[in-house]
Amino acid sequence: MSTVDSHAASRTLLRDAGLRITALRLSALDLVESNPHATADHIFGQLQTHHDGTSIQATYNVLNDLHGAGLLRRIEPAGSPARFERRVADNHHHLICRTCGELHDI
Repeated sequence: MSTVDSHAASRTLLRDAGLRITALRLSALDLVESNPHATADHIFGQLQTHHDGTSIQATYNVLNDLHGAGLLRRIEPAGSPARFERRVADNHHHLICRTCGELHDI
């Protein structure tokens, strides 16, 4: 899916969820789509490269808004920072490697 197609789909998701469409929200949705199980810090780093002046607080606000609207799932593994994924329509579990911390859907 091209970036234009992805942004169009993300715009529809935001509109249907009753959220204002902003560049930061569009980028965050696309980043989590292409980086499942990303941490807020990872997303923040990526957003900074595309949106100069983005703060960590703005990133957390966007992630919380998207999670609250049901567009993101927040995964909170014990002993690890929260992670985010776009796969919200099913009830699946995650396997976490105790050695490297890698997380997989099961």
